[in-house]
Amino acid sequence: ISSREITENQNWNDTFLQERGIRKSEKKEINGTEPCGRMFSHITPDDGMEYMLWEVVEKTPSQEVFAKNWKKISGCVRNQRSHDNCWTYAGTDVFSAHRVITEEDETFRTFSARYLTFFASKMMRHFESIESLRRKEHHCHGFTIAGTLRFIKENGVPEEDPRDAETDFSCISDAPEENPSNMYKLPAEVEIRVSTKLEDLYDMLLHQSVGADLHFFHPEFTYIGSDIYEGPKSEESIYSGLHTVVIVRVKRSKGKLVAIVKSSHGTEKGRKGYMKVSLTKMILGIGRGNEIMSPSFLVTNFTCPVIPRALDKPKSEKEGKKERKKRKTESGSLPSLVAIDHLPVDQSESTVASENLKPTLDPETSVQVPDFTYICWKNSVYEKVTWNGEEKDEQGGNKQEAWHKFCEKNVTGPNALAMIKIVSSL
Repeated sequence: ISSREITENQNWNDTFLQERGIRKSEKKEINGTEPCGRMFSHITPDDGMEYMLWEVVEKTPSQEVFAKNWKKISGCVRNQRSHDNCWTYAGTDVFSAHRVITEEDETFRTFSARYLTFFASKMMRHFESIESLRRKEHHCHGFTIAGTLRFIKENGVPEEDPRDAETDFSCISDAPEENPSNMYKLPAEVEIRVSTKLEDLYDMLLHQSVGADLHFFHPEFTYIGSDIYEGPKSEESIYSGLHTVVIVRVKRSKGKLVAIVKSSHGTEKGRKGYMKVSLTKMILGIGRGNEIMSPSFLVTNFTCPVIPRALDKPKSEKEGKKERKKRKTESGSLPSLVAIDHLPVDQSESTVASENLKPTLDPETSVQVPDFTYICWKNSVYEKVTWNGEEKDEQGGNKQEAWHKFCEKNVTGPNALAMIKIVSSL
């Protein structure tokens, strides 16, 4: 694209943003993504939400990154069927690949998605069982891949029952044994790295496959085949939330920079279960009250386990705290509090839970937070975590401390702070 075309597109975009009442600070953040194409708007027909999309200047990875391909040690493509548990498949696949790379295993070992569905977040399961419109058939739920890896690190996960690959299970009644003898964990020294930056994705891919969340529009992603996924293409496109995938490589396809992602809906989707996703398309949502989400690539929340190198280890506790604070700041804000997977068998299911997750930008923390419906839901979570809402529990423990611990354990990055602040302000 020529510099003249870029200038013309910038003028178009300035007018586009002005017509939508985008504030100066938000416009600065959008322009910081280096748009090079004309922005366009998509309004989803199911809920009237508006999404802005645009092309950005390509951030080209090194040839060393292009040469990496982790597909051969990423296991077979599994099928989550109608369950909302993509994070269990992506999380265990990233964990399994990590074990092969670190030579803990000689070959790929498949771990149990069903186990994580039942035990990774009992609180989320509880509320899915009483709040979800699908509660009579499903108690599975959304979760972050970072939370998944932390659970594996702290509690472990068993190998997959071979029958789970062949037949479906009830996520209400078919609970496996909790804490069996054959549990596998991430080592204690492993850290969970999360970022929204492409530069960090490229660095991660130098060492291993990477978990990520994908902004899912139906029917485009559902029927993408061997084409490149670039977001909504028609007036009928519906946003169905975030779908967790595994990125195994980046490459060029038809001259365009794409990520090759592994999904968890069988080999019939995409090209034998793998899809090509554009790495030059940005998306931004505008809420019903004109709240603005932070700009995001179509794939985001890049996550992987990392073993700190000896040279990276700080020489003192003070340096350690400074380095951890730096990593937390550089990880960036996440586009949602909980990763939601909605790639169901029929479209009627995909539009249900996406209503519960419409993130907006918190003006104080610059972290995306959900709309009032989701906040009320989180407030009910708070009431359960803190039992009766009184300042002290029956054992004398501080309720706010219990809530803080819950947020830190179940929510990644700066979103824990936002989640704490949201509920305490209600």
